[in-house]
Amino acid sequence: MATIFKNGQRVTVSARGHKLTTRVSSHTVDTITINPGYGVQYIPGEVVQVETAAPGSVVSFLMQVMCQANGMGRGVVLRRNPNAMSNRNRRSWRIPVEMPISVKRSGAPHFIIGRLVNISMEGAQVVSPAALNNGDMVQLQLMLPDNVKCLLLGKVVRITPIAAPGQASNSTGILFSPLSRESRNALTYFIWKQIRERHIARKNEAAKKQ
Repeated sequence: MATIFKNGQRVTVSARGHKLTTRVSSHTVDTITINPGYGVQYIPGEVVQVETAAPGSVVSFLMQVMCQANGMGRGVVLRRNPNAMSNRNRRSWRIPVEMPISVKRSGAPHFIIGRLVNISMEGAQVVSPAALNNGDMVQLQLMLPDNVKCLLLGKVVRITPIAAPGQASNSTGILFSPLSRESRNALTYFIWKQIRERHIARKNEAAKKQ
């Protein structure tokens, strides 16, 4: 299980043109609880944007209101919205990576080995010789560190042909379908760890130059 949130963490919640900065009072793997105070109403079912600071950047999630505030303005529960990836305005970390990934068009008999170029919680860019078209549904298999297998489903939203010696390839943009809990947790941890490691490496490099 992995989450980027922790108790006491400062977050900014945006809904219906209003922004509120508050702190996380409690959290689970995919939910946070905040205490917005009197006069701030969040409607169960509505989707809000939650921003929080990360090393060297700011990360933004779309979250769904699960429980409204009590009479004291406390106890609003927000959950990572499983359908948020359909909103193209969503912003999140997209990290460059170089690692193998297996790609299979829905209905195809076999996976084809490709190369993962970058990835976020919403989608990925993959280079492979797989014959794909815009709108195709695909399955992805990604082996993360510590032999953690991440299974992903998605839709092809962009294809750019690449001239490669000996074999034609495509750079393919894939928008993920709602992730399973296991895949979401594994991918969240992987991306968070990659960002943290790169932030530490930049700090160490800067220190060497001083």
